[in-house]
Amino acid sequence: MLTDVFINRYQNLSLPQTYEGNPKPEFSKLIRQAAQIIYEDIKKEIHISEDTFKSAHDKLCREFGKGRLFDSNTYSNICAYFLFEQYDLFNNRHGNSDNFIKSRISLIELLLREIDIQIYEPFEIMEEKKFFGLIKSNNSKKIILQKTKQKHFQICIEEFNQRMKLANFPFHYHNGFIQKQHDELSTQQIHTPFWELLKDIKWKNVDIDIKEAIDRRDTNGKDSSFYAARALESTIKIISDEKGWSTGNEKGAANFIDNLVSKKNGKFIDVWESEFLKNYFKEVRNPFGHGSGSKNPPQFNHEQITWAIENSMSWIKSLITRI
Repeated sequence: MLTDVFINRYQNLSLPQTYEGNPKPEFSKLIRQAAQIIYEDIKKEIHISEDTFKSAHDKLCREFGKGRLFDSNTYSNICAYFLFEQYDLFNNRHGNSDNFIKSRISLIELLLREIDIQIYEPFEIMEEKKFFGLIKSNNSKKIILQKTKQKHFQICIEEFNQRMKLANFPFHYHNGFIQKQHDELSTQQIHTPFWELLKDIKWKNVDIDIKEAIDRRDTNGKDSSFYAARALESTIKIISDEKGWSTGNEKGAANFIDNLVSKKNGKFIDVWESEFLKNYFKEVRNPFGHGSGSKNPPQFNHEQITWAIENSMSWIKSLITRI
């Protein structure tokens, strides 16, 4: 199975280097700090099994086309050796410093992703069973414990994100991925609370599409704006369905927007908001969602793509918080 890893997403993005091709000391330090956060801080409250280390290790090796990163008796040791290893310019196995750093950031990303899934997916299952009355009240202790683990994990992630900032490593971890950070103010006011909202499993498709939009923007891929609009459309549909406003006769995003602005449904959004949303889909999604025929395919520049993504995220955050 293909795994989306940091080094593949950003293979064409060169990281800053220092004299004679060695990694920036701040980046090497960051990797060791991230390893300490995983091996020391996270493990204080969350059990990280050998299966977790093996899963992250094997996924990375599959992408590298390798059997093992190192020979050792445990996968936790293999991952530790890999993360704490010092770069050696004359070691052919290390390759260039750019790949050396990206490889280790990739393992950190995979380990955090595995832990993220471990502490959030079971919780969503328990919450769903609790809602339908399928679990006993004594299981509430498990839910409290799970929430405690999530809070602890989030504190550790906040430190990791802060350390990336201090190392001038312009990336941000959220919901299993380390992605490029373009604007610190947007990250604080939109991105961070946005990713927290998408932890709920019902927003899974929204989460997938907005990450795809960001990845495509950062790697100069196609249709970034289309995926941003798709994430927003999914949000609108989910809210309409959850509120019981969907009729089954909707033909597209505009009809679902009408469900949200309808007086009969309590005007979840105002008229001016519905007009803005419809225009967003007309200008951002529709040109990329249909064949161009004999015309030149539509193209957005980087700033326009970033605007489309930021607006989608802002609207998604606004709509979800109103539920």
